[in-house]
Amino acid sequence: MDEALEAAEFLARSENRVAALFELRDRAQTRAELREKTGMSQVTIGRILEALEDRRWIEADGEAYRTTAVGDMVAESLDGFLDALAAAETLGDIARWLPTEEYDFGLDRLADADVIRPGPTDPNVTLRTAAEQVAESDHVQILTHAFSTMVTDVIHERVTAGEMTAECVFSPAVYEALERAGGVNDEFLALIDADGVTFYRYDGEVPHVLAILDDGVGIGVDDEEGLPRAVLDVFDPVVREWAAETFERYRADAVLVEDYDDLAPVDNDE
Repeated sequence: MDEALEAAEFLARSENRVAALFELRDRAQTRAELREKTGMSQVTIGRILEALEDRRWIEADGEAYRTTAVGDMVAESLDGFLDALAAAETLGDIARWLPTEEYDFGLDRLADADVIRPGPTDPNVTLRTAAEQVAESDHVQILTHAFSTMVTDVIHERVTAGEMTAECVFSPAVYEALERAGGVNDEFLALIDADGVTFYRYDGEVPHVLAILDDGVGIGVDDEEGLPRAVLDVFDPVVREWAAETFERYRADAVLVEDYDDLAPVDNDE
């Protein structure tokens, strides 16, 4: 362990060492090529190459240098570690509210996500962002236990104009939220009968607020009280594939909604 920590410290002390290792992992390069790619001085390049060679992470190939099998392993592991750290910085405290038990991808896949959080001067920014994400797509698939009139208004406007198609899988919690709010707006009622939109009711827990968009995935983050804490804008292909498979899985077990009463939760005692 001490040797491994020393090796980690060796890399952590110098961004230039990391940059050179990654460059040589991609392809063999001469000292001059490394200088041109990294902007390091000739003296710095010389010191770094000597140090990496001493660790047997790189080797000379004529006038060029390339990573060894061990160097490739170190670079790949470092990539994953840096992605994990980036994800930790990106997600921060909202990670505790993510349904990670449903994810078959690592949280490092969310490292490059755009995170939009509500603030004291703009408490509705998460709902508005979700609506904007939907508004920019020609086809959306939504899986959710939450309801947003901002989102349904956007869908209604674009579907009515013939600019969008949508599929929505709701949990009964959506219906219950509508009832607590004292009913629904005309746009939502019109959507149920509209061409271009299909609603389903999933009779079980839906831990997601998920929108599959044309160019990415929107992930809503609610706390334990159901309050919106963030919206993630994700463009990772692995996350998108997971989202599509998750939507299909819930939709396959859901019931087609043909009128508003079909959204009502099933009473298993009857």
